[in-house]
Amino acid sequence: MTDKGLQEGLSQYGGVSLAGTGSSSGTGTLRVHSGGISWRAKETARTLDIDKENLESLRWIRGARGMQLVCVLKGDNTSRFEGFREQDFETVNQSCKDKLSLEVKKAPQPVKGWNWGDAELRGRALIFHSAEGVDAFDVPLEEVSQVQMPSSSEVALEFHVDDTAAKTDECLVELRLYVHNESHAADLYKGILKSAESSFTGESLINFADMPLLVPRGRYDVDLYPNHLKLHGKSFDYKILYTAVTRMFLLPKPDEAHITFVVSLDPPVRQGNTLYPHLVFQFQKDEEVDTEFALTENELRSRYPNLVGLSGGATWEVFSKILRELTKKPLHSPISFKSHRGQSAVRTALGANDGYLFFLENCMFFVNKPPTYIRFEDVEMIEFKRMDLERRFDLQVTLSSGHNLLFSNIDRPEFENIYSFLQEKRLPLSNIKESLKRQRVQDDEHDEGLGEDEDLDEEEEEEDEDFDPNKKEESDQEEGGGSAQSDEEMSEKSDQEEGDD
Repeated sequence: MTDKGLQEGLSQYGGVSLAGTGSSSGTGTLRVHSGGISWRAKETARTLDIDKENLESLRWIRGARGMQLVCVLKGDNTSRFEGFREQDFETVNQSCKDKLSLEVKKAPQPVKGWNWGDAELRGRALIFHSAEGVDAFDVPLEEVSQVQMPSSSEVALEFHVDDTAAKTDECLVELRLYVHNESHAADLYKGILKSAESSFTGESLINFADMPLLVPRGRYDVDLYPNHLKLHGKSFDYKILYTAVTRMFLLPKPDEAHITFVVSLDPPVRQGNTLYPHLVFQFQKDEEVDTEFALTENELRSRYPNLVGLSGGATWEVFSKILRELTKKPLHSPISFKSHRGQSAVRTALGANDGYLFFLENCMFFVNKPPTYIRFEDVEMIEFKRMDLERRFDLQVTLSSGHNLLFSNIDRPEFENIYSFLQEKRLPLSNIKESLKRQRVQDDEHDEGLGEDEDLDEEEEEEDEDFDPNKKEESDQEEGGGSAQSDEEMSEKSDQEEGDD
């Protein structure tokens, strides 16, 4: 299960999952490097990066699916990676010592099943100790949506439940703690309320009305909260935690009138049996918005200093900057690629769906339907097809999973720019020489044909000098009849096309 690849300053372990997220993210690869710890899912786009400076300590415990590496972060929040074997402890510990200067400690675990103990607040986490004094579990307060006291000796915590959870996922929605001492119960309630207040504030930080979404299609009012966003539509409402956001894309369309803003989700949002791994917003490039935060200037300056003064301007710019600040997730845009018309994308079709294919620095992205994200590192082979055609060609992308994506009907002048870009990114390209060879042969044949036509034109011009004027009228009549016939055929064709429409 563990496949330790020692590279320069890097140790990696396969078959590791992100504990606490159900099975939606699947297994992936954990990398320990000099900058921290990184995890990337194998089959989904989900990633998690932990900076070395943000690590407090590392623990080794037994989990539900093997051994767990518990990363204790500043503020006492934790990230857990599961799927190690018991014999992996020595190699993991040595890797963390060498790369992070941290020792992985085997932590004791309560095994008696007692359900009483002590609750303690540490930073932004609630830690529950068993009666033996051993940490039993911890609750990140950012996941708390509400805290109440049903009675003078009870503290009830309600958790965020968003629409990215799969049907088979079991989610904890409420936790109640009984505190025998009423004064201790009141202190615990006030402490949780103070620590998690920004997490479950009832009022949104800012609201954007009537936002156009292409996927899922419709217009939605968008409320942005400290740790989640809400979409309110005519038929459906969605609640999405920022922890489900993996990355975002800002893609200027070639029409120079629209900006597409994509929010990638893992797990995806669900509407019945349909999953949406990407939210696709579309903005008018020159549309502006003027809105205000539901915070005082001092509160905004202390909690979100990067958002001070950001309330008016182009809608796409204001919305993307605010969401990037709240989610703390990367925002990608095209940089180096330019089409033969100087645009950041080329027009193409994926299956029967017409759209645009954007070439970014480490991926490709197709919009609008279905929005498709292709990481360069997942590409097994790229093949140019139908290169013998004069005006169009196809681009087939084969992924390491074996799945093929065919982007068809790309304009022929785009070939040079696409080929140069993909070659610079060192992506595996197939059939380039054969395709170019066939194209050269076709160009040569075309040039030879043009030469023969020029000779014929010269001969016809020489004959035109001796033409008989009496034949001109006959010729004009023939040409007029031919023209009338052509117009009639075009009229019939036009009527037929209108009927088809």
